Amino acid sequence: ENTIFGGIHFDAILSQSKFGQFQVAQQLQQALGIPIISLEHTLPIPDWPEGQKESMCANTGEENIFISEYSRREWGIKAPVKSSVIHHSVDSKLFKPNDVEKKPYTLSVVNDFKNRDYCCNYSGWQRVTEGLEAKVVGSCSEGLSQPAPSIGELVNEYNTAQVFLNTSTVSPVPTSLLEAMSCGCAVVTTATCMIPDIITHGVNGFMSNDESELRSYIDQLLGDENLRRELGKAARQTVLNDFSEKDFINNWNDTFDGVIK
Repeated sequence: ENTIFGGIHFDAILSQSKFGQFQVAQQLQQALGIPIISLEHTLPIPDWPEGQKESMCANTGEENIFISEYSRREWGIKAPVKSSVIHHSVDSKLFKPNDVEKKPYTLSVVNDFKNRDYCCNYSGWQRVTEGLEAKVVGSCSEGLSQPAPSIGELVNEYNTAQVFLNTSTVSPVPTSLLEAMSCGCAVVTTATCMIPDIITHGVNGFMSNDESELRSYIDQLLGDENLRRELGKAARQTVLNDFSEKDFINNWNDTFDGVIK
């Protein structure tokens, strides 16, 4: 009988990573005899030894969810394995433009920035922002930054900076980028992973993998209020269209219902 604690009846197991969680989920499945829903929000490690990716890809559930089309392609999940994409969502009623005075600096929101240089590209951020007034928000043991004390303060941070800069290299889509866009920020970002599927260059943000170009876009935006407003408005509309909470909830409810039934 699929109970563990106090007679609780479980219908399914949700694993949020192939890096450890799925293996535990398999043990629970053997004990309870219920289906696994595998959610993968990470990417394969670029320098894995030969055969490691294929071995990890064998860890599949009754339903396999990815946060982007890019992620699904990178993992190489194909039919007959059942898989689908459910994009992240942003609470656009919370993360929205407000009347805070904008100031001439660049904002990045990243946790543990220095130690995650391999994927968040702290070294590139240093080069791009050299000589600029730039601020980082996020937990960091090295004293680089502090996290916002509340969600409301984080929203104010997004609204205060004239430019939001994302330098990530290995992340399907940084949540901070979507939050900034939802707040109507003028964003400058690297063109990596899923980001080119979200940003239309020059329409709802500026995008490049050339650091000198990233810097030139920041300089351009700092000097052009109308351009900042135009890109920020289009960025927020992108979130409203493609990353709504309603779609996110409906898609997950459909997934749970389908697996359990």
